[in-house]
Amino acid sequence: MSMLEVEFERLQLNKVLVVLRSCGSQWQKSFIKSLEQGRAVVDLADPIVREQALSYPEGFILSLAKPALLYNLQRAPELLPLLAQAEAPQGSFVAVTEQSHYLLDRIEELGSAEGEASGDADDAVGDDELWAKLAIVELPLMAGERVPFVPDGEGSSGRSARKAKNVLESIVLGSLRRQEGSGDKQYYTSFIKSMVRQQIMEQTTVSDDIKFYRFLGMAASMTGTVVNYARLASTVGITAPTAKQWLQFLAGTGLVYLLQPLEGVVGKRLVKAPKLYFRDTGMVVALLQLTDAASVMQSVYYKNLFENYVVNEIRESYLEQGVEPKLLFYKDSNYKEISLIMEVEGRLYPVAITKDEFKTSKLYKDFQILNSYAEEHGLELGSGCVIGMGKPEAFLEHGICYAAAEKL
Repeated sequence: MSMLEVEFERLQLNKVLVVLRSCGSQWQKSFIKSLEQGRAVVDLADPIVREQALSYPEGFILSLAKPALLYNLQRAPELLPLLAQAEAPQGSFVAVTEQSHYLLDRIEELGSAEGEASGDADDAVGDDELWAKLAIVELPLMAGERVPFVPDGEGSSGRSARKAKNVLESIVLGSLRRQEGSGDKQYYTSFIKSMVRQQIMEQTTVSDDIKFYRFLGMAASMTGTVVNYARLASTVGITAPTAKQWLQFLAGTGLVYLLQPLEGVVGKRLVKAPKLYFRDTGMVVALLQLTDAASVMQSVYYKNLFENYVVNEIRESYLEQGVEPKLLFYKDSNYKEISLIMEVEGRLYPVAITKDEFKTSKLYKDFQILNSYAEEHGLELGSGCVIGMGKPEAFLEHGICYAAAEKL
């Protein structure tokens, strides 16, 4: 049994409702299909079932045979809090969503309502009772038994023993196409069309497919960078608020990941917008109309695609264990930047991601910016790490470790 399956079983024993976020990868479909055994299966994409659920939700939930597996929960987001707070044993409900935007919106609404009711608008999102009975799990793109990456150098020997991957080939091929074993260069074109139709056009307020395809291409050009909503909007011909909403819809598919910035460093003017990463670099390569490793290397997007790949590999190493890692980034008005900040077991690890040469002394100085933040939050600041290409793993000056992207 994999660590993800172990974590899923643990959640089943402690939660009434477990929501699985899927972006439709082949492995995810197989994993979810295996959960049908021993469960009543309900698909909320069926309009008759959905009408029954929405017209009398309490009665619908009460009448469900338990345990139950509900597909397409995003089609009836109103059911989420009712399922979680139902008078039912732990493990009664597993729900699947391939568009989580409205579900997450619903949780935020509940949190705001709780805050207003208690007279404290700063209450945490979602009340304690809801989260005590609910878990949301982001499924990895594929199964794996990797040890989650910790940038302390301790795992260097284990990573060195692992077979090296060709990073450029992995960037171009992408995880989804690799799972399918497809050599079809039009694979992502078909996948994107299906995703836009099924997860965006049918399930959100987006109605102009031409503009959304243009939006996707522009988003791909921003991968690995801080989102500029005004630039994104003007290029596509929409407003900045609409661009922000569309990006949230795209993130809701699970195919885009928005890395949030670190906040609250005293004396620093910090970037407030998130950084944009695609879960599958093969999709970005297709959207940017790059064709192979040579075209990627020669493009202006190579650096950002490399960073996107590294962040994906680190994050997926945790998702494979059923854990959502605590990841942030740092960037201030003086253009000082830390590619990735990881919080692991009470320690804060700064990570620089670069395919180019670097100066360890400068990185160490930049990493020390986090000292006051770590102390304020009761965390220990780790010495940090550089992740690059083409060099053996080693310890550098100031205790900084170097990790090879090929071994992630």
